[in-house]
Amino acid sequence: MRALPAVLLLAGCISGPRPEAQSEDAGEVAPDPLGVYDLTMSSQSRVSRGTVEIRGGPRKYHGSLVLGTAAVVLESVEASAGMIHIRARMTPGSLVLRLAGDGRCFSGNWVLGMQRGTVVAEKRVVSEEDLAPC
Repeated sequence: MRALPAVLLLAGCISGPRPEAQSEDAGEVAPDPLGVYDLTMSSQSRVSRGTVEIRGGPRKYHGSLVLGTAAVVLESVEASAGMIHIRARMTPGSLVLRLAGDGRCFSGNWVLGMQRGTVVAEKRVVSEEDLAPC
């Protein structure tokens, strides 16, 4: 397996109100992806830290991903039953984040070409009701 590109090595949590949308999957609730997330991405023995900011609304989500000094625009954001899928265009291809969680604390995996690893994202705290630890 190849090592993470340098941009990933240089590199959460999103907070905000907790409105949730109904998912098409058997009435399960989809998390509201809006906000700023702190990310920790891992691959083998390497760890990268960064942030993702998601703005907009359903079918119109947009935002940015920052890893170290690199910043990229999000291509797509989709929220479904307990999941958020994020795609960002990077120089070597599309970075895909697949996150499962409760609306504030997420974990999952990332894929960039042949490279892959794990990711943890925590939504930044905006109100006192968001203070519970992940």
